[in-house]
Amino acid sequence: MVACQAGASGIAVGHAVWQEAVALEGSSCVDFLQTTARERLTRLTELCNRSSRQVQSFYTTEAPFDWYEKY
Repeated sequence: MVACQAGASGIAVGHAVWQEAVALEGSSCVDFLQTTARERLTRLTELCNRSSRQVQSFYTTEAPFDWYEKY
């Protein structure tokens, strides 16, 4: 939340959400990912939706329609 309030537009997550899953096997792993990991990701998403700013609100650009032809 602090990062979002300071201007972050989102988060990069990995181990914070699913780290325990690597030690699990089979249905235990699937269950963990479908419950605990999903709940964590949902909470993080809600936090970002409440606190972050869309990147377009502070970065803008104008590119010609055929920019890729000259790239």
